[in-house]
Amino acid sequence: IEAWDVTDGANPARVGRLDFGKPNETVRGTAFDVSRNVAYAITARNIDPLYAISIADPKNLTVLSAIDGLSGDVSVFRLIGDKNFLLAVGRDNSTDCTGFQDAMPVGGTNKIAVSIIDAKDLTKIRLVQRQCVNIQNAAWVNSQVTWNLDQAHKMLGMHSDGEVNVITVPISYWKRNETKDWWWDRYETAVGIMSWDLTRYNPAADHLQQTVIQNHGTFIHPNGEVRRSVLFKHQGLKQRMMANLSDTHISLANIQDLANPTLESVVEVAPYLHELFRFGDHIVEQVQPRTGGGTWNPSRNAVEFRVKKAGGTIDDQAPVATFLVGQVHRAVKHGDQLVVFRYVPAAAATTNAAGVTIPATPAVSEAVVYDLANPAAPRLAGKTAVPSDAFPYYSFYCGSYFGGYWFDRYAATSWVDTAAGLVVARPIWNAQTQKQTWKLLFLDLRAPDAPVVTDRELELDANSYFTALTIDSPGGNGFYLGYRTYVGQNTRPNGSIYSVYRDFAARWELTASSGWVQKAALNIPGRLLNTWLNPAGERMLVTTDTVWSQVTNATSNTTTSHTWTRLNLLREINHAGAPAAEWLDGKVFDNLFLGSLVLDAQRLFVVGRRAATAATTGMTVDPSDRLMALDLSGNKLNLVYDQPTRTTNVRLMGVYRGRLFANLPGDGILIADVANAAMPVGLHFTRTLGYATHIEFAGDDAYVGSGYFGTTHIDLKAAASLVPES
Repeated sequence: IEAWDVTDGANPARVGRLDFGKPNETVRGTAFDVSRNVAYAITARNIDPLYAISIADPKNLTVLSAIDGLSGDVSVFRLIGDKNFLLAVGRDNSTDCTGFQDAMPVGGTNKIAVSIIDAKDLTKIRLVQRQCVNIQNAAWVNSQVTWNLDQAHKMLGMHSDGEVNVITVPISYWKRNETKDWWWDRYETAVGIMSWDLTRYNPAADHLQQTVIQNHGTFIHPNGEVRRSVLFKHQGLKQRMMANLSDTHISLANIQDLANPTLESVVEVAPYLHELFRFGDHIVEQVQPRTGGGTWNPSRNAVEFRVKKAGGTIDDQAPVATFLVGQVHRAVKHGDQLVVFRYVPAAAATTNAAGVTIPATPAVSEAVVYDLANPAAPRLAGKTAVPSDAFPYYSFYCGSYFGGYWFDRYAATSWVDTAAGLVVARPIWNAQTQKQTWKLLFLDLRAPDAPVVTDRELELDANSYFTALTIDSPGGNGFYLGYRTYVGQNTRPNGSIYSVYRDFAARWELTASSGWVQKAALNIPGRLLNTWLNPAGERMLVTTDTVWSQVTNATSNTTTSHTWTRLNLLREINHAGAPAAEWLDGKVFDNLFLGSLVLDAQRLFVVGRRAATAATTGMTVDPSDRLMALDLSGNKLNLVYDQPTRTTNVRLMGVYRGRLFANLPGDGILIADVANAAMPVGLHFTRTLGYATHIEFAGDDAYVGSGYFGTTHIDLKAAASLVPES
């Protein structure tokens, strides 16, 4: 502890210093009483000394007395009894929770304890009594009071009304819940209720004979981890009340009878709304229980799905139906079905407090299919085992999986949603051969009550590797599997050697007799991004590859090599009785990498990210992302719009009813009218606050899951809120 003279704030001076504590200890909790010129400090390992330090003379800081051998640690102190006593809250790691270390068994658990310290005589401070908060049928008991030291003092509830002195301590834990379909753990808080009465203190007795602290009832806050407890006297009812606030809920309890607290009401304040899916005229919200430190543990928690009628703001709307699924990792939409992927890790055998052995359980991963043809009555249709490495996910969901393409996201290339079900490509590492192969998994959802999984090796030779899966957009009955094959090496005129590859897109079709069958492969330039039918009924394709270029710095006259992105427009034709790809047009994006791409009928919207700056080119360049629009109607990549966005990391989400939706950094959505692709007009900017990944549309309404901030509603009929620059 140090004392500093800060009379001259520009020249503070240390006037005193006192080393205290034992080796390898750190200060865990402190309290200062300037009226008595004393500081209290407790140091922590597993056995804590508590010190009373005189600060009367800053130049001569002195330890007045100490209590050695306290078990656990103390995080929060409060002065009580005219500042002659300390109320302390922290951990106790002994077996009997009476304050001092005893024969704690190896692996013994910590308990949360309330202690009172007699500090009337600062030269002889002593422990008055310690009591622990005990919770039945709880696992991994802990309290933020012991680690969130910045907020711990606010988590304690304290109240004195002339009848009793009350302190409440939040104790959080996991509690197991089970149904016939799955189990899950729910994170909740038991608020321990205690009282103290210093008139019951007998200074002649030791801490084991005291009855100053009384343990009363335990109140269960039903949802989440309590961050604040407020105790008060209800003026109308003349009853003692307690309000508890967690991340998502407020609970109100009557604690007039401390031994029998009763729940009066629960208010949901901020559910964590992560994902949204539209089924007919209803929106399904995925609510994640972000508790236990504000995180989501999918291997323990359950996810609640809430079905609400679409139209206008739905935040305060009561759901027409709900269903709960344990250990959810992913959820994707397939037609009228919501496919929920869950994974439960293996658990070793354990023995509970009653001595009953709980047998080991194997790991479980499966796809659960809910039928939402009637959204108001969701039905658990069927489920089947699925390897956990085959769980698909959306990098961003925009009304459908085909909203946008992100060049920096593997999710956009590893799975497709066909009319018959999901197709997932997954890498398989062979530890013996030290080589990677690929498998194609088919989740057949045509019979939702009996989904079927088939898995097959992807037949690629040693010189080929997988690049992408791409849905055949016209109907979704098939898909293209992309792969790249090594051809050989060539030599440039300057003597440098480079490798030569060919890219292919093999179409797969579902047949009644043989299931999925691979058809002829198209030789294409680069990776296939999207397909569609033009007005003439021809199948069109867009691919991306890279071109090599040299850039000369105008200042230093040095030349560097770069690879820029190129888009290619192709048409599928019949050549000599076999399908082939005819190259129609290409566009190289000099000094740009592509970040995202959205196809809307005969128009292509692209975001380009600056690759090289003035440092490499010697030219002044705008570092922001660029929004570009290309007209494909003439079977050409006709650039009709190209302007800087004045920001970076723009992600195009999709186009809906002539409006382009873009996710901007800082969690916001920009909506632009792109009915005329050559002249986009900004309409609205909507802050989504929470980290938004899903947007859904229902008529003239758009909905975004915005975490703790609920479901953001965007009225697409509203007048433009952005004013164009003059």
